[in-house]
Amino acid sequence: MTALKDAGRNILMHGYGPVAKTLVRHGLLDELVLWVHPVMAGAGTYSDMLFSDGLNTRLTLLDAKTLASGVVILSYRPS
Repeated sequence: MTALKDAGRNILMHGYGPVAKTLVRHGLLDELVLWVHPVMAGAGTYSDMLFSDGLNTRLTLLDAKTLASGVVILSYRPS
């Protein structure tokens, strides 16, 4: 997994599933962009949560934008 980063390759992915969690666990995350929607879905399981066991990473806010729809786009980098 580190071979892609060592080669200077960028990975852009949508969603936050098992692959993204693996990148965080191995310190391979450069930036995390969250789109917070003003809707409570009430669906999903514990494994769908953004943070879970073993994913304790302190983040630094890089940018915050609010769209006319109420969506807030938050950009973070690991501290």
